[in-house]
Amino acid sequence: MPTEPTRRPKILLISVDEFSGVTPALKSALQRAGCEVTYVRQSLHELGWKRRLKLLRIAADAVMTYGREARAMLWRTEALYDAMSQVSKVIVDRNPQADVVVLIAANSNNYFGSARPSGKLFTIYTDYTNLQSKSLPEKGFALPEKKTHPRWNELERRALLAQDRIFVMGSHVKPEMVEAYGISPERITVIGAGPGIDLDIERDAGTKDPATRSVLFVGKEAGKKGLGVLLKAFEKVHAVLPDAILNVVTGEPVSGPGVVFHGKLPILELKRLFYRSNIFCMPAFKEPFGLVFTEAMWSKNACIGTRTGSMPELIQEGETGYLIEPGDYEALAERIITMLRDPETTKLMGERGYRRAKEQWNWDVVVQRLLTAL
Repeated sequence: MPTEPTRRPKILLISVDEFSGVTPALKSALQRAGCEVTYVRQSLHELGWKRRLKLLRIAADAVMTYGREARAMLWRTEALYDAMSQVSKVIVDRNPQADVVVLIAANSNNYFGSARPSGKLFTIYTDYTNLQSKSLPEKGFALPEKKTHPRWNELERRALLAQDRIFVMGSHVKPEMVEAYGISPERITVIGAGPGIDLDIERDAGTKDPATRSVLFVGKEAGKKGLGVLLKAFEKVHAVLPDAILNVVTGEPVSGPGVVFHGKLPILELKRLFYRSNIFCMPAFKEPFGLVFTEAMWSKNACIGTRTGSMPELIQEGETGYLIEPGDYEALAERIITMLRDPETTKLMGERGYRRAKEQWNWDVVVQRLLTAL
């Protein structure tokens, strides 16, 4: 007899924002998999007239806890935790049809609270936690996450322990989370992630010129993402290869020999830049996952990253790109020069990265891992 088809769960997706394109990409992939998805943006507006009172309490808590740093640390206060817990409860209560609640949290920083209705699975999908950020060494870049009050870390731990399942992007996050928060490893599932923007160089018939000596950097937080290291390395590259070009997509203007500053680009222009480039380089000091590397691979770029975060998981050393130690601009310059001088090998690395991205860093694959765990 034919077996009954497995019923797909009804998903309530909650996120404070698009989280670098994760929210819409995950929602679309869940729908392609046959799930009924309701997305609600997590906002204090859900609390109605109480919102103003909550904002005052959050501001007061920030001042009491962080003093002069209050404005920058509003999202790391107990008052914010309590307010967002109430927001999530309002959203969940308003959507009783949902079987599974998935909260997307960049640093697990928004919560459901303790009062939860029965008959639902509650999950968090995240790339990192604050306590893990605190443990990182400061190699040339100060991490503002280290200013977070210890009370926030206890609240974060409480929220993670309250979930039925925790989904993380990078495989290195799971053991670190177990050690930092005492969470049972059986409750944490590594499911990866896909590109934050919808690109596929073969689908879009994008073309490259392997002979073009082009390198691309894309990153909002330029200091943390290692742009200063890259600029220093590229001075050496340009001195050896005067026709080399470094395209930089970031907020604050930068300049240098062979450097082309683009600022913030519309999605279509950014995709064209990915498709035209041959090497993507982001020598980050901190990168919990690195969605931008998956975007580079979907664009057939060979990649250069650092031996931190998920970059060793994303980049296969010598196969799809190279890894350096954070801050080592001399090693970075050598790698770039070698790759630009050998366009055929660099092209092959990009091809391998593209195949790996389709197999591993693909939102449909990510969703299948999520549904299997559920």
